[in-house]
Amino acid sequence: MADADIGLPPAGCVIVGPNGHGKTSLIEALLYPRVFRSFRGASDRELARFGGEGFWLEVECEAPGHGGTEAPASRVSAGYDVRTRQKRVRVDGVEPQRLADAIGVVR
Repeated sequence: MADADIGLPPAGCVIVGPNGHGKTSLIEALLYPRVFRSFRGASDRELARFGGEGFWLEVECEAPGHGGTEAPASRVSAGYDVRTRQKRVRVDGVEPQRLADAIGVVR
């Protein structure tokens, strides 16, 4: 998958299609900004397109607040640069001191 802007309905969705058409890649792209690793155990390098420079994902999520109010939306972005072998994570534009501080912001 190259560039995509996907809005998911609150009720959820079903992903269907023939084998080898990117269903698992889409699910991996949706999960990566939550835990910052592959759910299949693949390395970050293996998640990048073959011959590509890496990848970058950005997710904006709204979280329900306490007492039925809406909390402010959070923007989580994450990526991997093949050349430098570095993972970069930002929450609302700021790199957390520890990766663990960003895990679970996206629900």
